[in-house]
Amino acid sequence: MHLSEFVAVNSGPLTKLHIEFAFDGARPLPTTILGTNGRGKTSILSMITDAIFEGAAQHYQDVLPSTGLSRKWFRLVGSKTVKSGAAGGFSILRFTDEGADHFFAEKGGKYPGETARNELPESLHPGVNWSDDENRTRRSNCLTGDPNPSLKMVFMLFSSQSR
Repeated sequence: MHLSEFVAVNSGPLTKLHIEFAFDGARPLPTTILGTNGRGKTSILSMITDAIFEGAAQHYQDVLPSTGLSRKWFRLVGSKTVKSGAAGGFSILRFTDEGADHFFAEKGGKYPGETARNELPESLHPGVNWSDDENRTRRSNCLTGDPNPSLKMVFMLFSSQSR
């Protein structure tokens, strides 16, 4: 599974960022993220990490430690993640695995789905899967089906339990 496309709108310091990751055939090429302090590099990495954790949590119980009846979150979504002065923001990540697309979306505040679709390339439209009346949304169809057991090793490498 590879991260193929990323978009963030009004998320943290990012007003709008769209990245289509480069591939050599089916092989992903390295990507470098550069910028001065406060420009959103860490926000991008936290959104990617959160999508990986959420996808893994659909199949495994021990990716993130449990607290009572729920599990800890890697990244909280809400008014603190929406760009200052904006009514709402979102991010959508498109992963590709053997030709099938899988999406992770998060939305904080008010951001109508139709408005998002009008601003996005068609390849990301399936990721706009939230209700307009929700203030906070996390939706994922990442890693649907039976995941490869070796994927758990990758998820555990990123887990706070392994630190």
